[in-house]
Amino acid sequence: MLGMTGLGEGQATHEGVRLTLRLNTWNKKGLELRLTLPDELLGQEPWLRDRLQTSLSRGSVQATVALESATGGPTRAVQLNEALARSYLAELQRLAALMPHPEPVTLAHLLHNSDLFTAVRGALPAATLQTMLATAFDAALPALLAMREAEGQALAVDLRSRGQAMCEQVALIAEQAPRVPVAARE
Repeated sequence: MLGMTGLGEGQATHEGVRLTLRLNTWNKKGLELRLTLPDELLGQEPWLRDRLQTSLSRGSVQATVALESATGGPTRAVQLNEALARSYLAELQRLAALMPHPEPVTLAHLLHNSDLFTAVRGALPAATLQTMLATAFDAALPALLAMREAEGQALAVDLRSRGQAMCEQVALIAEQAPRVPVAARE
């Protein structure tokens, strides 16, 4: 007997990037998959979905993949669009010159334009990311199945215990049943 609740986690690290896959399951009659992947791994969603459908037959499954720095450093770099910043600066200075009491243009004025900066990740090749995902999956799935197996064993013990208690109650009722009509008449 397998339980339905479980958690499995697997990781893979390559060139300072750690990929973590967390699988959570809970009770559901059919199989329902919910996947959360970073942009870099969106192309791997069909592969992950297929592996989960092949490995699990029922339950609600949440698969979450995260990419992070394995060294504690930032996982993303910030890149300035310098040409756009220069254009904004020139236009802000032109606008300031049109004002009756112009103020000098400061960095604070430029920072109001969020499109000046772009967050970029150090790109790993898609094949490397797929290998990392497969490695993490191969660690997460057995951990998940082991937890579901342990829950199933605990459920089986509990059900046997409850079944035994019910049998004892039925035997007690059967033993006392013939005396009930006599006691009621008296």
